Amino acid sequence: MNLPSLSLPTPQPQEPSPAVTADTMKEPRAGRVPLLSLFAVRLSLYYGAVFEVIGILLPFWPVWLSSKGLGAAEIGTVLSVALWVRVASGFLITHLADLTGERRRLVIGLSVGTLLSYLVFTLAEGFLDILAITGDARRG
Repeated sequence: MNLPSLSLPTPQPQEPSPAVTADTMKEPRAGRVPLLSLFAVRLSLYYGAVFEVIGILLPFWPVWLSSKGLGAAEIGTVLSVALWVRVASGFLITHLADLTGERRRLVIGLSVGTLLSYLVFTLAEGFLDILAITGDARRG
């Protein structure tokens, strides 16, 4: 059986793209900052603050839990519940944000709620108190 041959077109040489130089870049108008860069700065500051808190809290969290009288298994439970709550609530919260379109209000509300939940940890005395607060504090 004789198969037909398939001929592919030969690639044509392309012009090299012009180099980006100071002459080809557009200068922004003096005194005006693009909106995108303001948003990027605000978002960077927000995430910087969130991860700074997490970075400071995380190494000392098990030590604090131990000082509250929790054993190794209870500390492990609190840490794992925190992660599971964050995973489960992430889907629900992002879906709610997409449905309502109120992303900014939702982020602000969850941030304030998380801060208040962290403050309530100072009142917690035992495993069940800490576990209940953990479920609330880790949602945001």
